[in-house]
Amino acid sequence: GGYLVKDRLWFFGAYNRQKEETLTQIIRDLNAPGAPARGDEVSRDDERDLFSGKLTYRLGNSQRLWASVNGDPSTREGNLFAISGPESTWKGVQESGSVDPIVTYEGTFGPTFNLRAFYGRHKERLEYAGEGKLIPLSRDDTVSPIIRTGGFAAAFQDSEFKRDQFGVTATKFLGPHELKGGVDW
Repeated sequence: GGYLVKDRLWFFGAYNRQKEETLTQIIRDLNAPGAPARGDEVSRDDERDLFSGKLTYRLGNSQRLWASVNGDPSTREGNLFAISGPESTWKGVQESGSVDPIVTYEGTFGPTFNLRAFYGRHKERLEYAGEGKLIPLSRDDTVSPIIRTGGFAAAFQDSEFKRDQFGVTATKFLGPHELKGGVDW
């Protein structure tokens, strides 16, 4: 971080990429056709990109505007679900995470009045891909271990949601007293 324009515009940024591989060893015979054999190792790779950034702009001696963003998009590839059948029942790709921006204004007017307003959005997603996404899952619970065939459709579904938030607060100082009011929605 630092300044881009002295006494007027500042920035900050951070980034952290995380990678992890997990190996799962099959320790018993699985009865489903096409299932991994005892002793096989199945891998899963997890990657996350964690980041944050902020720009602060001084509008005047007593006013500033800043924008920031935080994110955590991730990808998980490999055995997403319990390994008890062929690859189509457990192997896939899961994309998830969010990127969350916020913009904030803060100003002081005269010696006794402060105003702050903000807008932010949280938008998160969870998406699955892979051979089994469009194939219905079939389970045989009459045997142990359970036999799974088919895919993972209908058992796990894509989802996305977003939430917007707005807010305004005003503060008035009256001698030793402080009057504060605001609205968040």
